[in-house]
Amino acid sequence: PKPDQRRVRDARGRLLVERRPTAGLWGGLYQAPTLERDDRHARLPRLRDWIGAQDLTRAERFTHQTTHRLVRFRVWESAPVRGMGSGDRAWRSPRQVRALALSSPQRRILLGD
Repeated sequence: PKPDQRRVRDARGRLLVERRPTAGLWGGLYQAPTLERDDRHARLPRLRDWIGAQDLTRAERFTHQTTHRLVRFRVWESAPVRGMGSGDRAWRSPRQVRALALSSPQRRILLGD
């Protein structure tokens, strides 16, 4: 998989998180909002449309090896946009995020651990 993830922090320092589907890799765990593809990373115009924000900054890239696959992450940062915290997404303080079930890559993305 090649996920493009967005790290969003609001003016109060809260992070935007969503829960992964229950099936599949890291099923049911929490993550930064993610656009995931199997073939390649999304292009910038697609990311802007998906996120709803024009101002994106690439924060980091890294690879994570699981027991049976290699996952390449690209992490983007953006300022909050109206409506981001609705639907399946929620704003959580860093302390609340630390208490969530997170994969190792998500802990790195969201908390810098």
